[in-house]
Amino acid sequence: MALGTGGVKAALPALGADQFDPKKAKQLSTYFNWFIFSLTIGSILGVTLVVWISTDKGWDWAFAVCAIALLLSIFFISLGNPFYRNNLPKGSPLLRFLRVFVASFRNRKLPIPENADELHEIYQDKEDDNLHHEILQRTDQFKFLDRAAVIRRTEDDDNDGSNSGSEWRVCTVTEVEETKILIRMLPIILTTIFMNTCLAQLQTFSVQQSVTMDRDFIGFEIPGPSVPAIPLLFMFILIPLYDRVFVPIARRVTGIPTGISHLQRIGIGLVLSAISMTVAGFVEKKRRNVAIQHDMVDSQDALPISVFWLGYQYAIFGAADMFTLVGMLEFFYAESSAGMKALSTAISWCSLAFGYYLSSVVVEIVNKETMNSRDFEVGSKSSNNDETNKNKALISKKQGGNRAALFVYATEGLENMAFIAIAVSLVTYFYGYMNYSLTKSSTMLTNFMGTSFLLALVGGFICDTYLTRFKTCLIFASFELLGYTLLLVQAHRSELRPPKCVDNINHQCVEATTGEASILYVGLYLVALGTGGIKAALPSLGADQFDERDPKESSQLSSFFNWFLFSLTIGAIFGVTVVVWISTNKGWDRGFAVCLVAVFFALLSLTFGKSLYRHNVPKGSPLLRFIRVFVASIKNRKLPIPENSDELYEIGEDKEAAILNNHQEFLQRTDQFKCLDRAAVIRTDGITGKWRVCTVTEVEETKILVRMLPIILSTVFMNTCLAQLQTFSVQQGTTMDTTINGFEVPAASIQSSHSSSCIRHLQRIGVGLVLSAISMTVAGIVEKKRKNVAIEHGMVDSLAPLPISLLWLGFQYAIFGAADMFTLVGLLEFFYAESSAGMKSLSTAISWCSFAFGYYLSTVVVEIVNKVSGGWLANNNLNRDKLEYFYWLLAGLSVVNFGVYVLCASWYRYKKLEVPVVEKNDVLKEIKP
Repeated sequence: MALGTGGVKAALPALGADQFDPKKAKQLSTYFNWFIFSLTIGSILGVTLVVWISTDKGWDWAFAVCAIALLLSIFFISLGNPFYRNNLPKGSPLLRFLRVFVASFRNRKLPIPENADELHEIYQDKEDDNLHHEILQRTDQFKFLDRAAVIRRTEDDDNDGSNSGSEWRVCTVTEVEETKILIRMLPIILTTIFMNTCLAQLQTFSVQQSVTMDRDFIGFEIPGPSVPAIPLLFMFILIPLYDRVFVPIARRVTGIPTGISHLQRIGIGLVLSAISMTVAGFVEKKRRNVAIQHDMVDSQDALPISVFWLGYQYAIFGAADMFTLVGMLEFFYAESSAGMKALSTAISWCSLAFGYYLSSVVVEIVNKETMNSRDFEVGSKSSNNDETNKNKALISKKQGGNRAALFVYATEGLENMAFIAIAVSLVTYFYGYMNYSLTKSSTMLTNFMGTSFLLALVGGFICDTYLTRFKTCLIFASFELLGYTLLLVQAHRSELRPPKCVDNINHQCVEATTGEASILYVGLYLVALGTGGIKAALPSLGADQFDERDPKESSQLSSFFNWFLFSLTIGAIFGVTVVVWISTNKGWDRGFAVCLVAVFFALLSLTFGKSLYRHNVPKGSPLLRFIRVFVASIKNRKLPIPENSDELYEIGEDKEAAILNNHQEFLQRTDQFKCLDRAAVIRTDGITGKWRVCTVTEVEETKILVRMLPIILSTVFMNTCLAQLQTFSVQQGTTMDTTINGFEVPAASIQSSHSSSCIRHLQRIGVGLVLSAISMTVAGIVEKKRKNVAIEHGMVDSLAPLPISLLWLGFQYAIFGAADMFTLVGLLEFFYAESSAGMKSLSTAISWCSFAFGYYLSTVVVEIVNKVSGGWLANNNLNRDKLEYFYWLLAGLSVVNFGVYVLCASWYRYKKLEVPVVEKNDVLKEIKP
């Protein structure tokens, strides 16, 4: 960091000053004033907002904010690249300085001519050189250096046999004057060092002073490290006043474009610095008197004196810094030659460096010389005797709740924006850029989507078994970032894609090679793996922030899933509008770049909430527990099941303590699937082992999974309908009028008409299934109308847009959006609430599998329909296909599917959970749903 910020501080001021004509001193002076003004604003935010974050939220948060700030600064400086006047490097100034000293020493016996024109200079190339070439006139100071520019005229002068034109024997006048400038600058920089030594003391001892004082401000406690904001605030006020009020008045009086000269400005700052230190001594004297008067010299409590007393010294020093720092930057830039602007700017910052180094030396010397005077010592443990631990008080913050969930919402919105953006438009990319046929493009998309949701099982298994949900999200988000990076590189580099298709009508194109396809598939399925893992872990991570045993938080859990879908929807809207428009109009490389940035910020958002999260403890593999139950029930198949449930095996001892202290969950026995109860029968022969005897909770976990499967299977067909909307409706959209008020809507953007609302669990899922059937019916009617328009206008085989608005497709999408809202939230909430603590993520992953199987089934349905119907969907021309029949078929099958769902839902039995409630007498009660 030190290396990076050092380089930036050397180059950035010079880069900004290069944008102004050096002859216009007025503009240049204004630039340096506003440069320090922007520096001040950044410092104010740093010592207030970032310091507060590091103190209250944790140093990981603070460092993350710093990283984001630096990333944005790089982004902003890159945006200005087309506008910059860029300087041309003129070689090493240090080497030129060294050459001047060497040449002057070698020529020490040569006489210096009276006429400066006789000294060596490149006059003949003056007019031919670029505009930034600078010729300096000779000055009278340091005349001994002028010998470096003396031209040797006789062989006697060149007594060592060197070439008289050697750079180490003869230098130009400009090079000599550059060296003189450096020598003249050194005393100026040295005289400002002690002022920055004083600044270093203010930034250390004043902070220590502040933590012993009353830091309350309108009910808010100011962190000790934020006290330096006081001089920055004064600078924030003074810099505009100086530039807009003082300078114009001074300019009229002095006639100097900058109001006062650079050196005068630096001098004023040095005077104010001395005054500031005097005031600081008076304030510290008063502070210590308060400590003595209240007998609090050795106390760690805050003294009854406001921290704003330190404002006097800081305010004066802020004014001093405003005069000196700007004056030095402007002076060193203006006085240096064109070939050493950045170096001179760097030298001005060295005043701060040596000031900080000298600060430590001064403290050591003062302590050593005043060791016998206890009152004068500044190295003790307290500042009444230098208290150092005051601002390290730890404040216990409650974790979880809506505050933690906010970061989950933001993460889901950003990640889903990227995923949905490519999900709805990849058909266009496959077809138009990778030269795959329409049918294959559609199949590739549905397979990608299906795999994305199916891989949620992997994420769910990992975070239930091995990792916390937070770590799982981080790991899988990294995979997703890598996937988008590969897709971005391929979209940007034409040599990694097949040649552009020439015959678009018949689509006689060169398909992607094996290497090109490999890059595409690796990128796609890294994205699929990443988004699958996130979809398994993130909803569970958010839901974990609400304690089901707390009545208040339990009621907020349903709201969490509603707002989770809301954030998912917001992200999807931006994805299918903004990102799709960028991909369509600006290029797929930019579209993938936006997706990459969105996932990166999703990762940052997730990380910011770390200190607020309640983290789950992995409870081992749920799949292994399910297998053990089945194995144990088979092994115990001949054993009788006891009538009394208490005779079944469970961890009875310390159960109450386990529930309260370890958040362990115990499930009550249910009557369904009694054959599995044999896994919990205690054997009389004394044979034990995990593969012989399981707990009632493990048996009930397995029953829950078995009961859930019919529910998830009955929602698969709805997502088959969704898959058809996301493929065929996009192709419909490309044949229709996509302009709205002169703006052309990308066909893939019609899917932004989703909405959101709320009811609960199995009923909510059922409502969604009904709306899905209605949506398919409407889709068939709309397609029929679209085809009629094509026939009426004789445009069945035309590639031109039909005279029918794209917004007609909004009807089917609006209804399906409502269906999705009911079903998706219902599924997520149902599977999370009904699963046991050890399989929350896996259950959430299973809910996403409805999408996976829906997309896979979509491909099969299309193939079967084409084969049975004689080719309803066999053409690449939708105007000749029978898409409306296909939609109505889906509507009919959706009605049948809803009937199956009603049977499954009525058969389902909710889990019974032992939940402790601690009364005043600490009696543990059992609550049954």
